[in-house]
Amino acid sequence: MDNDIITAKKSITIDSIKNLVCKEYSIKKEDIVSRSRKQAFVRPRQIAMYLMRRYTDAPLQVIGKIFNRYHATAIHSVKLVERGINEKSGVKKQVDFLCNKIDSGKF
Repeated sequence: MDNDIITAKKSITIDSIKNLVCKEYSIKKEDIVSRSRKQAFVRPRQIAMYLMRRYTDAPLQVIGKIFNRYHATAIHSVKLVERGINEKSGVKKQVDFLCNKIDSGKF
């Protein structure tokens, strides 16, 4: 049983999180890393940054670079998503759904 948890944790990569978020929001990988400020891309991008921070050891500089952003943008995104979770907004439901998928290894 413990091996399953360890294996699932190891397979959680930056790419697997990016793929999951793109799939769940029906957006292309090019869109999530684009300079676009359309809400349809911004929210998934912010959530992906939050999940990467939570599930990987990647530093904020690396997370920012993946999305062609500065680390300060990654910090801002993580804080925004955390605030959304604390306010029990729609963001909380979205993040919980994605976290459940990641935790169960179904991504």
